[in-house]
Amino acid sequence: MFSLVKIGIYFLFLVSALFVEASFAECTGPDLTNSQIQAIVARERALRSDLPKAFDKFEVLIQKKGCHYYYTEVGLPKAPDYLQVFTINSSGKIVDAKEGVN
Repeated sequence: MFSLVKIGIYFLFLVSALFVEASFAECTGPDLTNSQIQAIVARERALRSDLPKAFDKFEVLIQKKGCHYYYTEVGLPKAPDYLQVFTINSSGKIVDAKEGVN
């Protein structure tokens, strides 16, 4: 019984170590500037009909977390869920777009 517990603990340790290692994966490509991120969203909107259209008036927030950039448009006047979030990978590709998420 004790050996099964030990095996289980070692297994959990191994699995958690793999997740930690994966979370520190190196990003490919150089860091993107805010101007580059905005240009990527504008270019992709012109090419892709599946992306949300820009609000008439909005503020832009850009954050980097890990290897992804989050381009957020907050519609004006501000209201709950009046925003759009685009997730862009380190290669400059839009990998997700959501409307009305807060």
